[in-house]
Amino acid sequence: TSTGGSDADSVPGEVHEALKSAMEKLQLRFMDLMREKAELKERVEELEHHCIQLSGETDTIGEYIALYQNQRAILKQRHREKEDYINRLAQDKEDMKMKLLELHELVMRLVGERNDWYTKFMMASQAGELQPGHEREAGTQVDGVFEPNASKVADLREVSLADEAELDAVAT
Repeated sequence: TSTGGSDADSVPGEVHEALKSAMEKLQLRFMDLMREKAELKERVEELEHHCIQLSGETDTIGEYIALYQNQRAILKQRHREKEDYINRLAQDKEDMKMKLLELHELVMRLVGERNDWYTKFMMASQAGELQPGHEREAGTQVDGVFEPNASKVADLREVSLADEAELDAVAT
């Protein structure tokens, strides 16, 4: 039964069904591949978007790291300055202790000299050298030693540093 063509151009029904089935399978496979390709393309775009986000976050993290390092350097500098200041204060404290000890020694020497003068004056006044009417001018020298006027020295008293322990406590 020819429909206007030769038998050579016609395909038997079984072959036609096999070709039709193969064509449907190819179409289904092609559709699956196209859908898979579209899904993969979406996935690639999604991953590229994530990469861009991560790149931005990496830049932000880098900025935070730089800021942190800058702040840490500032804190280290402040710490060094504070340590230097503390060291200077400690040195100043030691210097003040030394000066206070030196001052204490000078005061003790001055008090000792004053007591010596007072003792000499008392001995001289008891010996009768400074009798009323025999007073010398204020600040005269006798035997190369300065002797105060008796009227000026009358209110001199013995000095005691009984509170020396208190002064030592201040020195430390």
